[in-house]
Amino acid sequence: MRAVLLVVLVAACAAAPKSPDTREVEEGAIELVGNERVSSSELKDSAKRELRAFFGHDRRPADASDAAYSMELHLREEGHAQGTVSFRIEEDRVVFEVHEGPRAEIGSVVLTGVRVMRVEELLEYFDYPDRPLFRFREVEAGARNVEHHYLLEGHYRVKVGTPEVHWNEDRTVADLTIAIEEGLRYEIQAVEFEGVDPIDLDLVGKPFHVRRPALAAASVRRQLRDQGRQFAKVKAEAIIDEETGAVTILIVAEPGPEVRLGKVTIQGNDRTKTRFVRKRIPIEEGSVLTQDLLDRAADNLYRTQVFSSVRSRLQPTANDIADLVIQLKEAKARSVDFELGWGAYERLRGAVRYRDGNIFGWGRRFRTDLTASTRGYGVEARIEDPYLLSERDTVQLGGGYRFREEPSFDRSEVFFDLSVRHVFSDLWTMRYGYAFRNQKASDIKGAIAPAEQAGFVSSAGLFATLQRDSRDSVLNPSEGSLMVFGAAFSAPFLGADLEFVGLDASWWWYRRIGPRHVLGWGFRARTKENLDESLTLPIQERLFLGGPTTVRSFFQDQLGPTNISKEPIGGLTSVYGSVELRSRVWGDLHTAFFLDVGEVNAGSFSLDGEPGYGIGAGLRYMLPVGPLRLDVAYNPGDLFASSSRWAVHFAFGFSF
Repeated sequence: MRAVLLVVLVAACAAAPKSPDTREVEEGAIELVGNERVSSSELKDSAKRELRAFFGHDRRPADASDAAYSMELHLREEGHAQGTVSFRIEEDRVVFEVHEGPRAEIGSVVLTGVRVMRVEELLEYFDYPDRPLFRFREVEAGARNVEHHYLLEGHYRVKVGTPEVHWNEDRTVADLTIAIEEGLRYEIQAVEFEGVDPIDLDLVGKPFHVRRPALAAASVRRQLRDQGRQFAKVKAEAIIDEETGAVTILIVAEPGPEVRLGKVTIQGNDRTKTRFVRKRIPIEEGSVLTQDLLDRAADNLYRTQVFSSVRSRLQPTANDIADLVIQLKEAKARSVDFELGWGAYERLRGAVRYRDGNIFGWGRRFRTDLTASTRGYGVEARIEDPYLLSERDTVQLGGGYRFREEPSFDRSEVFFDLSVRHVFSDLWTMRYGYAFRNQKASDIKGAIAPAEQAGFVSSAGLFATLQRDSRDSVLNPSEGSLMVFGAAFSAPFLGADLEFVGLDASWWWYRRIGPRHVLGWGFRARTKENLDESLTLPIQERLFLGGPTTVRSFFQDQLGPTNISKEPIGGLTSVYGSVELRSRVWGDLHTAFFLDVGEVNAGSFSLDGEPGYGIGAGLRYMLPVGPLRLDVAYNPGDLFASSSRWAVHFAFGFSF
């Protein structure tokens, strides 16, 4: 018997009509005629669901009729207010006859019956561009906005009529008339209280609308809960004098007792330690449960970024005692990301990144990165603790190893740092701490001084960086500025082989020029002052310019002093500036025109050398994670270590 039923079910499924995608039946099966301004593909897309039903239900005429109606709605959205669509079903196809009619535009908008309001203010709800397409749906939305405006101003009984449309002779322009009955303005004259002392709600003299009583009750309820009366009951009603428009808000409250905390129960913290959660809840057993404390607890838990949902409820255990139950939903804390990209110097590059935003269940953030390119590789691990000091300070501990082939030497580096990031405001931040680097330069190209021979050399000391960031976007800024000032001090008593002071300052501005253009300009200046008897620093501690993010008419590190082999050897001072105009030409594609100027000098605090220049243009294609960038630059000045006046860079991210 089961076998027979199975055969019947399989046969029924095979015989059941399928609902093919319209793309499978469009070729020759659907034909549109008569449309000129609105494309056939647009009309088909507007009726995709109905057309799918038509072919899936044995070409049922009712589905074709629905498809024709959906196409008519689309015509109206495109300004063809008189557009109609009819259909006929032939043996091998369905034909839709489209009569677009003229494309209509909005002419004048006249509001009648306006006595109290300013007509100009109300017409802003119909503030369309010059001669917009007539879409009745948008006109109705404007009328609803006018009604809402009146209601908020106290015209409790206002009536805004349906827009009347007056056509010109060829039905291409629609003039609108909207009749308004303003009615009496209702105003709150008094607020009365029962069961609770009067509270100043700042309502007297304000216009009345239907939500005023509920908002007043919510405000009183909030103030009572701020006093610890968590089970307060508050009701509000409006007493309206229809003849004068005077309104009295009557608030009836049952405050109840001050509620004190019994026990705290935490649920849903599968990975997170209960002790960590409890530290974020600033309420002790026996203390008064004010709403401010409950809100701070929720805010503290959300701020950890460990939880995607925080809900609390009170369970009364006595007349004035309640247990607090915190129901949590943990956010996804662990992730593994893979990255594959291309750099102008590194060429092919990739990375594997592991993140844990709740390591050991204590809300601390951990990450480790494995990176590799055709020029090098590296590993780095870092942990952040935003709770050790204050809510504005995050302690960071990190370290790792990197190897990279520089243009004139190979760099091996072991590094470690311990720092604090302090947030002053939304704009200002500072990072300061201790950093240690042990670097080795090998395979150095060309002749160098004996003091610069290969070997591991350590720099270690204190650093501080102050930053002001007002950019509207980190990935694609169009307004604002980024200012960074930094200083570092390396000395033997701090664990270093080298003794020097380093300074770093940069400032970049961005301004939008019209809807399509962004102008960016700025500079960066760096210098290192050697404090021992040496005239310079080892090559791995020197500064270089040239490449896709500095002066773009040079390839990596080619701008600056060279040895007798014309290999770059860097210097102790570098300064460069850029000006770039970016313009959107189509969709996410932008063009750019830029000028770069830079100089590297062998001495510290010195700018007596020859600058290098770069003039060029490029393309940017904006992705959600930043732009793909192609730059072509020409060098009209000194070549330094370069052998060509032209450089082409293909990279990811902006140059500044």
